[in-house]
Amino acid sequence: MVRRNRNLWVTIPERALMHLVEWTGAAARGAGDLHTAMGVVLRDVAAERGYVAGHAWVPAGPSDSWQSSGLWVGPDETRLHALRNACAGTSAGPVGGHLALALERQATQWVGDLDALRGSAVHSAASAAGIVGAVACPVFAGGEAVALLEWYVATPARPVADLPHALGHLSGVLSEVAERPGLVAC
Repeated sequence: MVRRNRNLWVTIPERALMHLVEWTGAAARGAGDLHTAMGVVLRDVAAERGYVAGHAWVPAGPSDSWQSSGLWVGPDETRLHALRNACAGTSAGPVGGHLALALERQATQWVGDLDALRGSAVHSAASAAGIVGAVACPVFAGGEAVALLEWYVATPARPVADLPHALGHLSGVLSEVAERPGLVAC
């Protein structure tokens, strides 16, 4: 469906993404710390796109070592219990799958399946929860990756084309939050 808006043709999905960029970006900027700002972005993107869950990873020492931040959003705690435990139980180390792609390419990445994680507790728990794919978005500050956001999806359908741009903008907002003077990292 297309609606006319200020002499521009804007599709309904694009309007929803513009709302994410504007309103979620403003709410994240207003957060007092990076952890809270990431929670705003995870929650709003998951709700707007209908994703099963959102989760954040943070560095755990060396640049190639990551751990769960413990920050999760999702409507069904029972459904996500095993996945949360699997991520929390993952030893700090290099990330794989969609997260590794996002870091390597320094951009939002989507995978329609989690086959790169096959054999891991995370893959097993995601499969049991009906999760088939994921979207990952890195956050950089001062030239270093400071967080990896991920959203789990229950369908292998490719996201709308403008989603990477919207998430890239929100990643930039989180970078601004992370670079505030005197801010303590997550």
